[in-house]
Amino acid sequence: MEAIHLLRPCADCVHDKPQIFAEHFSEEPSSLKEDGVWWTNLFNVLFRIFDNVKHHEHSVERIEWMTIICNHALTLIVDVFTQYLDILCAILSHDLYAQVQWCIQQDNDQLAQSSTYCLENLITSNGSKFDKLNWDCTCQKIVSMFDSKMPKQLEEQDQRSEPVKPDTLIT
Repeated sequence: MEAIHLLRPCADCVHDKPQIFAEHFSEEPSSLKEDGVWWTNLFNVLFRIFDNVKHHEHSVERIEWMTIICNHALTLIVDVFTQYLDILCAILSHDLYAQVQWCIQQDNDQLAQSSTYCLENLITSNGSKFDKLNWDCTCQKIVSMFDSKMPKQLEEQDQRSEPVKPDTLIT
C-alpha cells in the first residue's frame, strides 16, 4: 500500500528529469520526451497492480485487494494522468481507459463505483483540453463499456425471468 504513494514522486521525476533515464539507458533525452517511453514504462508497472491472477476468484484476499489497493491505485493514477495530461493523453489514454473499464467490470461494487467516479472526474476535469482524437477515444471507450459483458448479462437475466402477472400484484 505504501508503494502506491510513491506514484506521484516517480511521475514527477520522470517529468522533471528525463535526462536521468537517458543516461541510464544511453538514449537521447529529447527522444524520450517525444515518444513517451518512460511514461509508458512507468504506467505499465503501475497497471501491474491490477493483475488479477494474484488471488483466487472469490478469496478474501482478492476482495480486500480490489477494495483497497486497486481503488487507491486507480485514483492516484488518474490524478497523475490529469497532472501530466498534456504529455500523457496522446500516449496513454487508451491504456488508462482500458484499466478503468476492467475495474468497472469487476465483481466488486466499491471498486466499480470508484472507477466510475474516476472516469467521470477525468472527463469533467480534462474534457475542455481534449482534442477531437481524445474525444473520439473517450466516446469509443464509453460505448465499449456499455456494450461490454456486464450489461448483457443483466439483460439476459431479465429475458429469462418470468414476467409478473397483474393479478399477483394485488394482495
